[in-house]
Amino acid sequence: MLFALGMLVFSVGSAFAAAMTMQECNAFSLNENKQFPRRVDEITTARITLCVWEDGEITFEYVLDIDVKKGKFSQKNIDALVPVLTTKWCSEAGFRTILDRVAIGYTYYDKSINYIGNIHLNNREC
Repeated sequence: MLFALGMLVFSVGSAFAAAMTMQECNAFSLNENKQFPRRVDEITTARITLCVWEDGEITFEYVLDIDVKKGKFSQKNIDALVPVLTTKWCSEAGFRTILDRVAIGYTYYDKSINYIGNIHLNNREC
């Protein structure tokens, strides 16, 4: 699951340099959503992406469903993913190019669509 979550974004042209505008983010999200819903691993399905204004910046948000019963997966489990995702987004060139333009978020729900928790990453964490 750890590796697969970071693989949801496939490509953004290397010509990007400045912060992504909301219009650019929405266009990118619309393109990404053509491949969703998408099974990420044995318990995770990526439902949709969207762009939100969060913590003073535009965030490209993945909305994910975890196929678990209520209470079996928590923010503590999600927090365990942060080091792996931070390393991937900060270290791999294609991912870093995106992270330098827009913050990345992951929001998790259980199979009954109850909110579990989220992750928010930006290039200041690299």
